[in-house]
Amino acid sequence: MKSRYRWVTPADWLIDHAQQCAENNNLTDLLHLIRELAWKASSDDIQDLFQDQMHADGYFDEVAG
Repeated sequence: MKSRYRWVTPADWLIDHAQQCAENNNLTDLLHLIRELAWKASSDDIQDLFQDQMHADGYFDEVAG
């Protein structure tokens, strides 16, 4: 069955929109997309997706306090 819409899923639209923002150097809109997703996603989801990058950035390093 053919989709009635240009994008098959909302995720397809989001990826396409983010790609367009990146190609057009529209960092403001790209950052807005990331912020919205970050606030809607659970902490576990974010960590599951980005644990390697978080580790590389020192997220899991203990700080003196």
